[in-house]
Amino acid sequence: NAWISLHKDRADVIEEACTKLAELSQGDVRVLLRRGGDAEQAFSLLRERTAGARVRTEWLDRLREQVISASNPASEWTALLEEFRALAEIPNDQASAADLPNCPQLAAAGFTEAALRNVAIRFGPNDWLDLVLTSLNDSPEFYYAVGDGKEIPFEKASPGQQATALLTILLNQEGGPLLIDQPEDDLDNAIMTRVVETIWLAKEHRQLIFTSHNANLVVNGDAELVIHCDHIAAGNRSAGRIACAGSIDEPRVCDAIKSVMEGGERAFELRKAKYGL
Repeated sequence: NAWISLHKDRADVIEEACTKLAELSQGDVRVLLRRGGDAEQAFSLLRERTAGARVRTEWLDRLREQVISASNPASEWTALLEEFRALAEIPNDQASAADLPNCPQLAAAGFTEAALRNVAIRFGPNDWLDLVLTSLNDSPEFYYAVGDGKEIPFEKASPGQQATALLTILLNQEGGPLLIDQPEDDLDNAIMTRVVETIWLAKEHRQLIFTSHNANLVVNGDAELVIHCDHIAAGNRSAGRIACAGSIDEPRVCDAIKSVMEGGERAFELRKAKYGL
């Protein structure tokens, strides 16, 4: 009972974190926690300890499905362990003729009387104790909202979708200084507007430090301090220096932004002309 209670408490903590993560993503991510949904470790040990008892793989697979599909997998697993305990407590020299205990879960999974006797012969108290000390793991599943009420598994989302969601979560978290190397990777300029708006809110309660080649991030994000890093010598790319530093309204910083992030002043002016600005 204490084990079940602790398992539930742990799942409650994880579910609370999942809910918080979904909130931080501003609707991009949904997290479904399957309590006790990861039973691989427990059933891997069960297969190992019942080896030689002529237990069919499909029987163990049915048992696993019974456990993880239950409304309370921890209670289901504990009930299953009680059936194995009853078999483990039968002395080996009596197992071939002793009355077998009632094992409804094992019977429902397909275990025959002969299989139960084989388990009783080969499965001992130490095997049972090892199973008792193996807990089920809670399994969170992550989904990405693609719009119109539709969602896909997070791992199937594009790199840009994943990066947007994770960056939004990071920026919305409370904490100390946040350092990110090139947050614009995998993000197009259309989504950068949304990221910039999140930056405006985030920098009010924590320090943000980015390394970036994206002018939209620096300029539209209203960076308080821009540090332009360069090589000491053009022919020596292994050594660096701070070429200049200051706010975005300082001429030398503006020149650095145009040169490094906009492709130079001429490229900047050409874009202005083509955009009709």
